[in-house]
Amino acid sequence: MSDLNSNDADKACLVEGDEALDLEAQIRQMRWRCRRGILEVEMILQPYFERHARALLIERKSLLLELLSCADTDLMAWFTGGQLPETPELAAFVKEILSDHRSNHG
Repeated sequence: MSDLNSNDADKACLVEGDEALDLEAQIRQMRWRCRRGILEVEMILQPYFERHARALLIERKSLLLELLSCADTDLMAWFTGGQLPETPELAAFVKEILSDHRSNHG
């Protein structure tokens, strides 16, 4: 049995197999990973991804993968509870996603 959980396996596949995947295939994989178990998180994360998918995968894939590896409960706290991740890069990314959400949804 593997030591990787399903999120780690998905992440490893994306990171190690990038050369084998074209951009559209990567977008489909990441779109699926943006689907979350908490509706409120999904309603913020998925539209952001749809608006910025290509740029995210080309310029900031590792940061997106880091965010997607976080627990839904953490994402919920960050997106709706006013809390932020401990790492500055991830905190800035969460702020960007929230700002984008507010500008597109009033």
